[in-house]
Amino acid sequence: MGLASGTKQYDVQDLEAWLGSEMTFNKACKTYEKFTAHRLSADHIHETTNEIANYFDIVDVCPDKDEIEAKVCSV
Repeated sequence: MGLASGTKQYDVQDLEAWLGSEMTFNKACKTYEKFTAHRLSADHIHETTNEIANYFDIVDVCPDKDEIEAKVCSV
């Protein structure tokens, strides 16, 4: 069925990782609770974000040359 073996399913883990990468873990925790009415600890969000991040290499997440040049030009 494609279910996660842990207590949180993949869609929740995806949201945790996204929130954890966009803001502080404490703010991610509060944001998650505000929009879902469910609690997750900042530590749990931190652990999930780091666990998912272990599957990526810097080359996977680093912008390419054209994106970097566009950002430099916009400044």
